[in-house]
Order: sequence, then C-alpha cells, then structure tokens
Amino acid sequence: MLKFAACLVLTLLISNPLYAETTFLSGKPLDIPAPAAYPPEWRYHLQDAPFFNSKVFVIQAGNPQHPSIVLVHGLGNQASRDWLTQIPRLARNYHVVAFDLPGFGLSGNNVERLSPAHYGQLIDALIQQYTADQRVILIGHSLGAAISLRYTYNHPEKVHHLVLIDAAGILQKTVYLDYLSKLNFERAESNLPNMLINFATRKVNRLRSSLIETADDVLPDPSSLLHHSPVREHLFKNMHTFNAALSLLDEDFTEAISHTQTPTDIFWGKNDPVAPLRTAYLLAGRMPNARLNLFENTAHVPMAERPDEFAERLNSALTIPIPEKTTAPVTSSSRNHLCNKNNNQRLTGAYDRIELNGCKQVYLYHLSARSLLINDSSVWLDNVQISNPDAAVIINRSQITATNSRIEGQPALSVDSGNLDFAGVSVHSQTTPIQVRGRSKLYFSVSDMNKGGIQRVLHQKINSTAKDFQALPE
Repeated sequence: MLKFAACLVLTLLISNPLYAETTFLSGKPLDIPAPAAYPPEWRYHLQDAPFFNSKVFVIQAGNPQHPSIVLVHGLGNQASRDWLTQIPRLARNYHVVAFDLPGFGLSGNNVERLSPAHYGQLIDALIQQYTADQRVILIGHSLGAAISLRYTYNHPEKVHHLVLIDAAGILQKTVYLDYLSKLNFERAESNLPNMLINFATRKVNRLRSSLIETADDVLPDPSSLLHHSPVREHLFKNMHTFNAALSLLDEDFTEAISHTQTPTDIFWGKNDPVAPLRTAYLLAGRMPNARLNLFENTAHVPMAERPDEFAERLNSALTIPIPEKTTAPVTSSSRNHLCNKNNNQRLTGAYDRIELNGCKQVYLYHLSARSLLINDSSVWLDNVQISNPDAAVIINRSQITATNSRIEGQPALSVDSGNLDFAGVSVHSQTTPIQVRGRSKLYFSVSDMNKGGIQRVLHQKINSTAKDFQALPE
C-alpha cells in the first residue's frame, strides 16, 4: 500500500496533463442496424472519435433539410434512451441528432477527462458533420445541460436556441455535494413519532454537513487527479460516471451564465432530488435572455416522467419568442420590522430597516430595504435588494442562504461568525464590499463582488478565523 501511495504521489509530481490534438471525428461514419429498444426507421452510426480513443454512437431522425435539434443526455447508461419519448415528436418538424456521450451507453469507453469543455468540442464536430445549417437548437439534460451551456457560451454563433433541463453541477461544489447528501427521514416510511424523526434528521444532517465541510478543508481536490493522465488511467478506468461528475464539479459557469445572450428556455422538475430547484431560479435570474418552465410533482427527468406535457411545452418554447426581461423599480418605504425570537416569518415588499434577533427560518422574498441586521438567526433571501450609503447587511452568529439578490453599501456585507451560502448574489461597494471576522464560512456560487466599479467573480468557499474585521481579499 505504501509503495502504491508513493508511486501515486510521484506520478502527481512529475506527470503533465494530457495534451492531444483536438481531432474529434475521423473517417466515414459506419451505418449500423437499430440497436435493441430503438425504432428501426431512424438512422444509426458509429463514428470514430480519436481524441476520446473510442467510437461515438449517433442517431439521426427526421428530414435532414429541416432545422436541426441536437440532444445531449445526462449521466447514466440510459444515455440517448432518455430522449426516446421525445425524438418521434421532434422528428415531425426537425432534423434530430442525438448521441451517446463517450463513456456512456453505446459509445466507447475511455479514460480521457470527461469534462464539459471536451464534450463541447465533440458537439462542435458533430454539428459540423451531421447538420446542414450549422446553427442548431441545443437541448441538454442534467450533465448534458451543463455541457450545452458551456458550448453555447463558447460558440454563440452555432446555437440559436438553448434548452436547459434540470441542469446539474451549477452551484459551488461543496454546496452542491451538501444538497446531494441530505437525508430526509420525513419522506421515508416510519412508525417513529414525528418529534423523534425531526430530532434525528437535524442530528444526522448536522453531522453530514460537518463531514462534508471538513473533507472540503483537509482533503485534496479529487478532480485534480483527472488532470494527470497516468493517474486518471489507473483510478478511473471503469468509473466513467465518476470521471464525468468530478469534471463537472470542477467547472465554474459564472461567466457563461451571465454572458450567454442566446435565447434560453429552462425546464425543471419542482421535486428534483439531483439538481436543486434553487438552481433553476438562479439560471432564470442571472441569464440575460431566459424563460423558466416548472413541472409540478416531477423529479429529475421531466421528458420521461411527463412526456406529453413536456413535448407540448417544448413545442411552445421553440415557437414562442422569449419576452424581454423587465426590472421592477426599487421602492422606498419608511416601515420597519423587528423580530425577537419569532420563527417561520415571511416578509415581502419594501422596508426601511429590518432587524432579526434569535429568529429561525425567516424567509425574505421579493423584498427591498435600506438595512438588514441579523443576529443569532437563520434566514433565506430570494430576490432581495439591500442598498444603503452606510452598512447595508450586518450578520452576527447566523446562517444565511441567499439567491438572486443584490447588496450595496459601505461596507455592503459585514459578517461576524456567520455561515453564508450565496448563489447569484451581487455585492457592491465603493470601499469595502465584504468584511469578515470570527469563525465564518462563506460559500459563493455564480456570484460577483464589485469594488469601485471593478468586478470580481465569486464561485468559491472562503473561511475566516480573524479576530478583527478583515476585508475579503480582492
């Protein structure tokens, strides 16, 4: 075991990432009969993909002269079969190209790094070879949605409409892993009293979060192993799902989300256990030209769970233009709100000052205020704007989860021994955007910090143990 560990460390020190020519397709596609469970009337090919050291399984359906739709599946060996309920409907009006990502389904296995960027280069090659118009509708599910977002950002001239379905891996990796690992005893069948179930849920989830945060602090980033070809070949040879998942967690989509101008429809199951619904709202709020479609009582694969409703909504999305976004003006108010040890409050609208002391599970949504003071509380912020010429948000010994919000002040955010999970949050200040002291953990997903007009992307975890207030490093 020691010998193997020593070899692994040595390999990490001396090996370089794999560099290869980005030749993704070669030769003439091999036409093959319909595999089991696939309709015989479609056209099937195996295409050499030298960069992946494998063959790619490709499907074509519909008239090649019609506008092209490219379908990108998510993790799992279902691969392109996830689309079998939708391809016949789409093929009536479109030329449909679907394929199995290398490492999945009927495509070959390999030990290349299965990252959204590499998969995106393959999509580009498939578009060039299999579509006549070279400008497509790109539809991705789960991992495929993340790949499609990355590709569209890199090649806006190749995609005229983007559809993201339950996109996975958008949040900062620790936040996303924490979501995936949550235990919910209340959903399980049990004869235990509710009080005992709730107590156990709190204890186990507290331990789970602690373990994930500790691992994030002390363990090496496993995705870094994917950059070294000898290590990748040894550790991930038959673990393609793990390879692709780790590569996805290594991505930062902040710029892609903020700057993709392509019309984008976002489809999401409201009960998704894999891709949090919060991500759907984040994408809809941060993407410049996006529309959100939610499916009630639906989990992670709406096109398979609700095929008829999905097909109808997709058809509407592809034919009805996305309306321009409008921003509601921020209104001022003289009303204040004081909460002292009162739980489960919900606030919306305009305020001057809000103060929360020992209040748990407070929900602020579609709200604007001049200042927000949070002491010993747990608070959720959705679409909240706090703007103040002085200190805007002051947090002491509290846990805050914020999505699609904006904070502006001098400083904008002052944290003392807090735990923050911010997604799609903009923090603006002329002097000090964020100051922190005490044992604080700050998680930023797809967020930004602006100081004096200079913007910095925030998609990271930041720990603080400072005894005195310190400005967040620029």
